[in-house]
Formats: sequence, C-alpha cells, structure tokens
Amino acid sequence: MRFNTPYDRIRSEKIQDAGEKIVETSGYIPAKEQVEMLMRAGANLNAWRKEQYDFARKEDVDDNWEDVTRRPNFDRADATQINRQAKANIKQQKEDSKTKATEVTEKVEKVTKVTEKTEDING
Repeated sequence: MRFNTPYDRIRSEKIQDAGEKIVETSGYIPAKEQVEMLMRAGANLNAWRKEQYDFARKEDVDDNWEDVTRRPNFDRADATQINRQAKANIKQQKEDSKTKATEVTEKVEKVTKVTEKTEDING
C-alpha cells in the first residue's frame, strides 16, 4: 500500500475535457457591471442624502424663511392641520386649472367653428 506524501506523490489519471460547460453561470455578474452598479448606488445614496435637507445649497435659503415645525413645543396635531390645508389648496388649484383649461378649449372650439363657417361662406 502506497501513501500520498509530499515526497512520494501518487499521480492521478488526467481527465479529458468534454468541451461542454457544466458550471452554473446564471448568477454570475461581470466585474465591470458590479462596479457600475456600485457607482449608481453611490450616486443614488448621495441624491437621497441631499433630499434630506430643505435646501440644496446654503445660498438658496431665504433670510425670512422659518420652519414652524422645528420650533420647540410644536404640536404634531398642528402639523396635521397644516398638511391638510396644503393638500386642500393643491386640490383647489388643480380644479381651478381644469376649469380654466376647459374654458380655453371651449373658446378655441368656438373660434374654429366660426373660422370654418367664414371659410365656407368665402370659399
């Protein structure tokens, strides 16, 4: 009986390559793509961090600007009321813009009808 030692190695038979891949490659991501994904993740992280501030730059802050929600002893119920009022204002502005848009389209339709009639009369 022979033992495999550092001084006396038992050589195994060489295996012929079958030519087909038997390794699973579906989860493999090339190094270039991994680096690009990490770069995009870093950019997304920086963008998210910038969104956490009220202003992008210190120069953009108005001298008279004050955030009432950061006052001491500010009640969260008041914040809810402020939020509801802001949403109501936005909803009202959307409705106003829709009515103005419909008025404008009605005027445009009237003008096109009049121009069509004058073209028929002149034409």
